[in-house]
Amino acid sequence: MPGPEYYLDRNQFGSTRDAFHAYVMELFRLVGLELRAAASRASAVVAFEQTLAPLFEQEEQSKDSAAPFSRLLQNLTAQDVSLVIKTPAFFDRAEMLVTGDSVTLNTLKAVLTYNYVDSYTTFLGEPFQQTSFSFFGRSLSGIEPDKYFARVRFDNTKAQLASQLVAQLQSSMRKNLEQVDWLDGPTRQAALEKLGNMTTLVGYSHSTEQYPIVLHGDASLAVNMRIIFTYKFNYSMARIGTTVNRTSSV
Repeated sequence: MPGPEYYLDRNQFGSTRDAFHAYVMELFRLVGLELRAAASRASAVVAFEQTLAPLFEQEEQSKDSAAPFSRLLQNLTAQDVSLVIKTPAFFDRAEMLVTGDSVTLNTLKAVLTYNYVDSYTTFLGEPFQQTSFSFFGRSLSGIEPDKYFARVRFDNTKAQLASQLVAQLQSSMRKNLEQVDWLDGPTRQAALEKLGNMTTLVGYSHSTEQYPIVLHGDASLAVNMRIIFTYKFNYSMARIGTTVNRTSSV
């Protein structure tokens, strides 16, 4: 399912568990497994996902403003640097889970098979598409709209109004920072500089991304999508340790 919170909320998971199991089982059926094997592997996948969910860092922890990251950064040579902070704790917990006695090799094979097929449902034909939509579009009812839907509901006029609103908020904040009497000079200057460094990204991304890859006209859609997915994964990994792209909303 989309995130660990779907498993951690008992009421929410209780209302979607059967639909999720049916979805996973149907995917296994569509790739050729007989009913009993598909049901068994679907049960293994659901149980594994439910066990894995508590190992993720909780959202409230990742947004904890009092987390002691600042103490870790004080000894950095470069004080003005952009960092993406991720905790490796999940990977340690996940490694202990998959290498322990509670998870069998067959379970891992079922989980990997499910994730692989699930990632290609859009490109494997109508039965896969309908199965995916039935679960994510109807049972979960929370599929994210694409930029084309956003363009219909959030056109240029609305984008301009939103941008004007943001500009007015920034202007008001700047005036407030300039006038309040409880800020000393250095703090006021730092706050104004920080405000000036903010990049406004309203709506959806307006930048065009180039894909320096070769797709094959005689290959299936799934094969070409695998090429695109591989490029996007490598692109994301290459961004680690680099500066933040201030024009990208991703």
